Amino acid sequence: AQAAVVGRSLPRNPLPALLTSPAAGLGHMAPKKIIKSVKVWGRGAAYWEFKSDKGWVRFHKDDSQMLEVAYKTKGRASKFKTTDFTFNKGFGSTYTVDFAKMRQVNEDSKKIRQIRRTEASN
Repeated sequence: AQAAVVGRSLPRNPLPALLTSPAAGLGHMAPKKIIKSVKVWGRGAAYWEFKSDKGWVRFHKDDSQMLEVAYKTKGRASKFKTTDFTFNKGFGSTYTVDFAKMRQVNEDSKKIRQIRRTEASN
């Protein structure tokens, strides 16, 4: 499975490609300061949640990492398409993640869910 940013495919672990790929809109290696600031999992990392019918639920760590890398490298106003959510395995649905509107849209079912990013507490 591949993630798409600005209409291009990225590898399953998008961090190196998002930081260096012309598809990511950077065209060159991101400064080391940005790379070091992208803490995507574990203590001190922000986490991502989606709103289910029963309330806010944390994304799987792989999904949270994908969202955090895209958010940190592409910016708060960006959006991207992906089929790589862990809950999507075996379905292949395309999701559009829109950080400006803080939502994910299943392009097949048109189901919209709110998403949110919570800064880590120190």
